[in-house]
Amino acid sequence: MRKGWEYKKLGEVCYPKSKIQRATKCFGASDEIVYIDISSIDNSVQEVNSITSFTMSNAPSRAQQKVEYGDIIVSTVRPNLKNVALIKQHDSNLVASSGFCVLRPTDDIERNYLFRYITSDIFTQHIMKLTTGANYPAVRDLDVRDSTIPLPPQSTQLAIVSELDKINELIRLKKEQLKDFDNLAQSLFYEMFGDPVENEKGWEVKKLGEIAKSAIGLTYKPENVTKELSGTIVLRSSNIQNSILDFNNIVRVNVPVKEDKMVNDGDILMCSRNGSFRLVGKVALIKNLKKRMSYGAFMTIIRSQYNPYLFEYFKTPAFRQYLITGKTTTVNQITVKMLNNLTLPLPPLSHQHLFSQRIEQIEREKSEVQKSIQDLETLLASRMQYWFE
Repeated sequence: MRKGWEYKKLGEVCYPKSKIQRATKCFGASDEIVYIDISSIDNSVQEVNSITSFTMSNAPSRAQQKVEYGDIIVSTVRPNLKNVALIKQHDSNLVASSGFCVLRPTDDIERNYLFRYITSDIFTQHIMKLTTGANYPAVRDLDVRDSTIPLPPQSTQLAIVSELDKINELIRLKKEQLKDFDNLAQSLFYEMFGDPVENEKGWEVKKLGEIAKSAIGLTYKPENVTKELSGTIVLRSSNIQNSILDFNNIVRVNVPVKEDKMVNDGDILMCSRNGSFRLVGKVALIKNLKKRMSYGAFMTIIRSQYNPYLFEYFKTPAFRQYLITGKTTTVNQITVKMLNNLTLPLPPLSHQHLFSQRIEQIEREKSEVQKSIQDLETLLASRMQYWFE
């Protein structure tokens, strides 16, 4: 224990659960609320970025907790996914799902210090040990509140937050660079091929099923997940970040995997089903594969000689609109049948090859930025471990 530090339970530095008002007591049936559920969280940046408005009478049954600016919401379901966010909205009608533990810090702790601790691997690993349920792993609100936090003097808390925020800001700027490269690639796509909806260049139109093969991934049970390095890596939605494969959160399974459930260099990996519709359709191009990997049941691979072109097409608003048009009311997904029926312009291969050559330079520069992000994230994890362990 460092001098001047102490350990306290989160429940000791946050207001009790009884202080979090029930939404039904704050809003009438016709009042409009802004609803935050698990899918509203972008867990790559721990922010709320997708909210839905309802009248209270039409809101989901889980819309139960009135939250406010400065609250920290922690998903009690699958805590390994780090669906955690600091509420930055000032709206007076924010309502969070009952699937969150709502932490409202007292004056005994700096809000951002608490938030940084909650997003640390140390807290996540602790809370994971408390989960129950194989198919739907979850913790109780009480488990979160009973967790301890190392608490230095507030001046030290501020200094720690300042250090971590500087690293996070560098990461944010690097991720903005990635977006700039993606925008450049999209601009090049439109310059060379035109608008895929208007098809003003008059390219031949094909169904995706005529030019590519699509297949869904491996189904496995929670008990098949293993920590043994001999297990087969299964790629999931969380492994696609900024259209690049990210291996920070991998799962391995100890079951036999057939060859048709393995990915190959050149494949496009697509998230085909997710609790958050904004994540459906996100893609990564499999490149420089160093070991054999499979992909999960909520993922799809697209295999075609046209993949460099298709990869950029899948990032266009035209494809997004196709997803919205085909979206079901009960499940956020795109099926293989929907993919096969997708129609799109198909420029000549010679034109596509020229496009690929120009994209390669962009991809090389993206890879350098991605490496910088990974180095910064490693540094951030190291500093968080130093301060919070």
